[in-house]
This record gives sequence, C-alpha cells and structure tokens, in this order.
Amino acid sequence: MTTDQTRRLSRLVGLFAVAGGTVFGLAMGGAVPSAAVAAQEKEKEKDPDKPSTLPTLMGIGQCVLCHSTQKGATYPPGVALFVKAGSTKFIRLDENLIWSENDLHSRSFQNLTGPLGKAMEREMKRAEPGFKATEDVRCLACHATATGPLVKGQQLTVKHFDSSQGVTCEMCHGHASNWYNPHSKLLANRIDWREWPPGKKTNYNLIDLRDPKVRAAKCAECHIGNLDQGKFVTHDMFAAGHPPLPPLDVIAYFRDQPRHWGFPREMPYLVDLAKSPKTAKTAWDVFHYRSEEDVTVDGKTIRGEVYAARQLAISTLATFRSSIQLIGQVPGASDGGLDFAAFDCYACHHDLVFPSPRQKRGYVGKPGRPSFRPWLSGMTRLMVRHGIGTDRADAKDGLVTRLSALERELAVAFDQKTFGEPEAIRKVCAKIDVWCQEALEVLEGIHYDRDQALRLLKDVIAAGRDEKELIADPESAQLIAWAFLTLREELRVSPPKQDEPAVITGLCGRLDTLVVTRLRADPKAKKKANVPDPLGGENNETPVPIEDRLGERLKLFNRFDVTKFRQTFDELNTQSGLFK
Repeated sequence: MTTDQTRRLSRLVGLFAVAGGTVFGLAMGGAVPSAAVAAQEKEKEKDPDKPSTLPTLMGIGQCVLCHSTQKGATYPPGVALFVKAGSTKFIRLDENLIWSENDLHSRSFQNLTGPLGKAMEREMKRAEPGFKATEDVRCLACHATATGPLVKGQQLTVKHFDSSQGVTCEMCHGHASNWYNPHSKLLANRIDWREWPPGKKTNYNLIDLRDPKVRAAKCAECHIGNLDQGKFVTHDMFAAGHPPLPPLDVIAYFRDQPRHWGFPREMPYLVDLAKSPKTAKTAWDVFHYRSEEDVTVDGKTIRGEVYAARQLAISTLATFRSSIQLIGQVPGASDGGLDFAAFDCYACHHDLVFPSPRQKRGYVGKPGRPSFRPWLSGMTRLMVRHGIGTDRADAKDGLVTRLSALERELAVAFDQKTFGEPEAIRKVCAKIDVWCQEALEVLEGIHYDRDQALRLLKDVIAAGRDEKELIADPESAQLIAWAFLTLREELRVSPPKQDEPAVITGLCGRLDTLVVTRLRADPKAKKKANVPDPLGGENNETPVPIEDRLGERLKLFNRFDVTKFRQTFDELNTQSGLFK
C-alpha cells in the first residue's frame, strides 16, 4: 500500500471510527492463551484498578480523530475542546500525519513486498519452499501490527496481525482497547488521564515511553529481538538478504527519527510543571522529567538536568539488558550450538589483513571461535563507570569489576563448543540480567546536571581514543560516535545555549566519513513537514527506500579504519576544553 493510499485510508476510517472503532478493534483481536487470561484475572485480584478485559487492537481509525490535524488548520469541534483544555501544551495533534508521511514504521510492511523483500523471499525458498515473507509470522512480528499483545507460548498465525499499515501506534504505545476511553476523557475541561501515575496507566496497557528503560526495552523488541514474542532475525534470514541490524542507540534513533512527539523542553505543560517548586516532584514522578533550568525547592537549589544525558545512560543499560536476554532465549541448533545470529558477525565477516586491528584489539574468548558481539558491553561499562565515578570504579559492590568477570564467564560458555554451549550461556545471561537491574538502579539515582553531562561527554571522547577499548569493528565505533554527537548537540541547545567552535564542527564532519553517523540523512531527500529538532536531526525528510540507503552504508562499514577513528577522537580530546 502506498503512502497516499495509507493516508487516504486513515482519514476515511477516521470518519467512521466513533461509531465502529471499538467493534473493529475487538473483531481484530487474536486468540490469547488461556494462561494469559488466568494471569489477567490474578492481577485483577491484586489490583482492583486493573481492567478485567485483555487489551486488543483498536486500529488507527481511532487515533486519527485527534492526532491528524495539520498545524495551523482549523480544529474539528471535538478536537477544539481538547485544545481549549490545553492539550497542545502537552502533545502536538499532528502525530498521525508525521507518522504516515515521514515515519519508516508506516512503511515496514512495504519492505516485505519491495525489491529487497522479494529477493530475500527467493533465497529463503531454497531452504523453505513455502516461505512467503508477507505471510510468515517471523516477518510479521516486526513488520506488521499485532492484534493483541504478543506473549510467550502463543501459537502465532497470520490472523494475529494487521499488515495494512505497517507498524502503527499501538505496537509502541500499547494496544488501546483498555486505555482509549480514559485517555480521551475530559473532566470539567480538564484532562484527568494526564496526571494518572505511570503504574496506573500501565495497568490499562499504556506503555510508559517517557521512562527511558521502558522505552528502550520496547524498541529493542524489534530492533534487537525478543524470541518470547516471535521476533528474531536468524542467520538464514541474514544470509538470504535481510539487512544487518545496526546497534541500537535509542536517543540517536530519536535524533534522526521524524519525531511525532515533542521533547519535554518543547512542551509548555511539562516545562511549567518541572520548573515550579510546587510541581517539580510531580514532573519527575509522573513524567520522568526534571527541569533543564535550576529550580529552588524549600530553599534548596536543584540544578537543571541535561535531558539527553539521562536518556543516553539509562537506555544504554536497558538495551544491553535486552541483548543479553535475547542471547539467553536463543535455542540450541541441530549441531548443539546457537544460531549463528547470536554471535559477533565480524568474527567471520571481516577482511583478512595483516597486521590486523582485530588482532591488536585482542579477543574476549579464544581466537578462532566466534563470540558475542563486543559492542554489547563497551558503552554499558562506560556508562556505569561514569555513573559511580572513575575514582571509585569498584563502588556499589564492584559493578564494573563484576561485569568484566561476567563477560569472561560468558566467553567461556561461548567457547565450550565451537558454536557455544546453550545451557551454560543461558545461566550466565541470567546472572548478567540481575547485574543489569542493579546497574539500572544506580544510574537512575544520578542527577545528570550539566557538569555530569560534560564529564560523560569527555568519558565518551576518551573511549574513542583509548587503545584498550574493544574497537576494531564499525559497530563499536558507531555507538561511541553516536553518544558523542548526541551529547555534543544536547549541550549546545540546553541552557546555557552555545555556538560551536569551527574546529569541533570540522572534526564532526570527519566522523561522517568514518562511520554511519546519521540513520536518516540523505541530501537528495525531498523536504516535507517543517518539524524542528533540537538535537540537530534531519527529521523532516521523505523516507528513502532501504534499497537506496543500504549500499552506501555497507560501503562505509567495509572501509572502516580504526586508526583514523582513534586519531579523530584524539584530536577531539585535545579540543575538549572547548566543551562547556
């Protein structure tokens, strides 16, 4: 379905949504295991505020009623009531327009029918003669919209998915049959739902996407994988032509995403809530947001927090946790080892050169045996070391030291057989998962004021130049570059706003020639919606087909030069005094 067709369908469905949206959503609901129903009833006993019905898909026809108003256009009568109640101080109301015109999620199913999807299908049929990408639940789990939450043990079929519009609102925000009505209810010209605590909203199946660890885990379900939900790109799929999944850095993805939401600093409701001494605690408790300006509460000055620094640190840990959980889920293959997709791709797919940067870097496990991806833990270690202070790296029960020990234990489990010992790997992954929870609690307790953010920026620069860091493949380097660029942009736009010295701009330009720094940047893209991005992202471009983006990206990957990368960060370190 083309974008224009999608848009027309969205608006057409919207006309009938008031009368028929709920019926449509319930009709689309797929069968859910009886165990899930029993669990729902058990939760109801513990929490009487939890709805008694299982959440199902409402469909985009409900969302377009309020969220498809062009900026500057006349609001429909129903929407005007929400505007009068101050909704535009909290949301945009043009969310669906941005999603349908600019967001790659709206085109996710089209990728299965495009040139790349068809080529992959032809190759998969060599091993699986009946394979059809548009009807295979392994593809639909990430490229379509599920009719209800995907749960462990569910026997998925095509009927469990709506593929008409790709990945729609409810795949990220939660299936809406339970939360649709309370979230759109006006009480005395006031939107009561907005002030519900996150836990109560979660009971209604609204995903708390303002919480960086929750949001990262939700994004990771597709962008990393979650076998409990049927989401896992196997090595056979990659070999057939599925594009490699880039490392997941949620805040970098936001920077390059055509955002249909506002950062807190762009939403007057959140700004006012966070900077008022009377409501600053509410802004934190309900929306996970602290003012970016100093606030005085009960005579005590609380320094402003740099939004992206917190988001980067917490989401890095949460992403690492999702990666480890996936490795622990991967079943053993017929030869006793894991599916090849669980290993470091570059352990096999690298140029044979001598001297080799990979040899100089060293190996986590035995040379010659593929191990887990080295980029998984590099940024995690950096964030934890920064969080507890480099001068007390063994504080908090030795988190950094324990991570290194767990990595060695995981390497041994991967090395027990040529392609890993699944049961041993699962046991170590369970230990690392516990470690992740402890580390997240530490980082969540940190106040990322400007001094902390500057120190984190300099720690990232140091990692980019440090020869002890496990940088030999472009994925590890890419994550360091993304973290640096995110913090550099954020420190420029958060108070006090600063102009960037030309030498820094030049070095950032050099990074563009070494790693993939922008996920969406394309100078040939036609500009559409004028959507400002305080983090500097080119987020107002028309989506470019993946076939047109993938080739150049892979060329850049294949010519990665770790020496030039480190040299660039060495120069950035020399100029680090310019960051203030």
